[in-house]
Amino acid sequence: MKTMILIIVLLLSAGPLHSFANSPNHADPLSSDARYHNDATIAFGIEADNDVADVYSSAPDTPKPDQEYIQAMQSFNRQMDEAMKNGSRQQMREAANGFLRIAEGHPDRWHPPYYASLAYALMGYMPGENPDEQDAFFTEAERLAGESESMVSESQIAERAEITVLKGFIMMGQLSLRPSERGQTLSPRVFKLFGEAIQMNEKNPRAQALMARMQYATASYTGQSTDGPCEVARNTFQLFDHEQEFQNDPLAPNWGRLIANQLTSMCE
Repeated sequence: MKTMILIIVLLLSAGPLHSFANSPNHADPLSSDARYHNDATIAFGIEADNDVADVYSSAPDTPKPDQEYIQAMQSFNRQMDEAMKNGSRQQMREAANGFLRIAEGHPDRWHPPYYASLAYALMGYMPGENPDEQDAFFTEAERLAGESESMVSESQIAERAEITVLKGFIMMGQLSLRPSERGQTLSPRVFKLFGEAIQMNEKNPRAQALMARMQYATASYTGQSTDGPCEVARNTFQLFDHEQEFQNDPLAPNWGRLIANQLTSMCE
């Protein structure tokens, strides 16, 4: 039990709990990193400059399929990104509510509850003085992730992998709030979720980066070499750079580069 708790403390000491918010009272050590500002407008959601016309190749005068839906999703992702930059729970909640309104009009789409779940998870990760409130954010994130998962079929492997990663990310947050109570039960489950996501799609950079983050913490505590997880973290940048080449979905997630940035900086 003590070993598990201390491993979780290591996770807390360097993130991700303390690495996502970027506010005047809680500066992000990676906020000036060029990758964060220049490689993608949206750090945790879809890229804001995904052009619908690039995804759908119909004639210029023909209405693009789902154009309004895609543009609405991208708009709330921009709002989510602004909320992260400002460290604002209120702005993040507004983004989450926007995704939920879209979900009401598109009850068969997995994207809106997925991004609403991500927004609630990020609210939980933002520093706060009320662990119960943060826990409630993670609980709602978990519910929405399950809702998103219910909308994908067994054959949608890439989508299932994304949702599984998100579930692991949420559980990491739940674990971080009460490590002494939850470490022994939740830590193995987090490892299991990231492992399942990697089995489904080994090219998913979020799965690889988050698994490496957990492995790094474990190796650091036990005195083992961190070379393995550090190498994985460095390799995820290539996966992040090229993941759109394997996607036909303009709303596919691309968040997580900041996690890899943070881990590689710890490895130096």
